[in-house]
Amino acid sequence: MRCTSLLILVLTACTPDAPKAVPDGPPATVSYLYKRDLKPPLRSYGVNLVIQNRHEKPTWFLIRYWGGEPLTKKNQFTSRFGSKQPFGGQEYIHDGKRVALIRHYGEDKFIAFQLAANATIEFSAYEIEAWNTIKVFEIWEVSSLKVNGKTPLEKWLPYNTLSDNKAMIPKRQDWNNLDFDYKRSRKRTDYRKEVVKKITASVIRRWTIPIDVKSAP
Repeated sequence: MRCTSLLILVLTACTPDAPKAVPDGPPATVSYLYKRDLKPPLRSYGVNLVIQNRHEKPTWFLIRYWGGEPLTKKNQFTSRFGSKQPFGGQEYIHDGKRVALIRHYGEDKFIAFQLAANATIEFSAYEIEAWNTIKVFEIWEVSSLKVNGKTPLEKWLPYNTLSDNKAMIPKRQDWNNLDFDYKRSRKRTDYRKEVVKKITASVIRRWTIPIDVKSAP
């Protein structure tokens, strides 16, 4: 009997590293600092706010426009009927680092920050306006925001929406109005000529973080 030997070659393929696991828990820390009374019954609550993007790509973070009014339960935010420009932009710069804050003034209001991959921003005294005592801080992780379901918000707006990594904004920092053309001393006119009806959010996860304001004066 003659035996035949077979040489089996095992080929090892190089595969990319698996995506980094995102830590469990909310992407923000919120620490209560103080309360200020505005025009009754409006109040402003100061908090130390840190937002961290744990993802490997730019991500949006949505928070409440008014502290006591939850974000919509849907993944879609309705704009004012017939509105061409339902957004407002604020730019904070400190020590060469920049944070862009985007407001949506539609029926379903929100405030949004876009962070680069693995970036962190901090407000040493972020003020939350509310008509009654706040109990939680709501924040959404969102992979994309699309105007009328098609155009990414960062491409629809005529200015840079991405905040710098490790930006720390101190209390009562002045800000620039991103809707104003400072060179021409007038409102900017380079927005898209499109009626905004809705903004669609691709939600990764929603979070609510308790805020202890029992010690508020």
